[in-house]
Order: sequence, then structure tokens, then C-alpha cells
Amino acid sequence: MARLITTDDFLSAYSRGEIGSGEAMRGVGVDDWRSFLNAVVTNGYHLPRDQGEITRRQIADVKPILEARLRELGELPADRNTDHAKDIKDPDS
Repeated sequence: MARLITTDDFLSAYSRGEIGSGEAMRGVGVDDWRSFLNAVVTNGYHLPRDQGEITRRQIADVKPILEARLRELGELPADRNTDHAKDIKDPDS
């Protein structure tokens, strides 16, 4: 991989999936996700192609915890068992 120096270098490498968001954020000089996404989009780059799969896995990981808490709060019926993670559409398809 080429040496990353400029903001465009970091954003381009991130968009290609060559570096992670943490390294790209440090290289761009931002420390929050909103500013980073703004930099990505404003400069004409896209999220890495596998971002949809990463998001689906994160949702699948947190879903049981969230559903249990919602049941405790009475916001979700105790007998409800749904799998919303499978319904998430991949924006790149």
C-alpha cells in the first residue's frame, strides 16, 4: 500500500477497504463518526463495499440485548420473536 499523506489518500484507502475507519479518522483529523462520514461524502468517496455486512452483524449482535431490555420496559410483548436484521436492505445492491 502506498504511503498515506493527504486527506484524499486516507479517504481513498478507506473507501477501498484498505484501512479501517479508526486509522482513516486519525489521518483525516476528525474524532467523531459524523464528521468523518461528512468528510467521506463531501469528498466524493463511498463507504467500503462490505459496510452493509458489518452493519448486519452489528445489528444481529445487539438485537437480543435490545429486545430483552424492551421486554423489561414493556415496550415489546414478551412472546414476540422477530428477526429484523434479515430485513435490512444493502444500499449497494
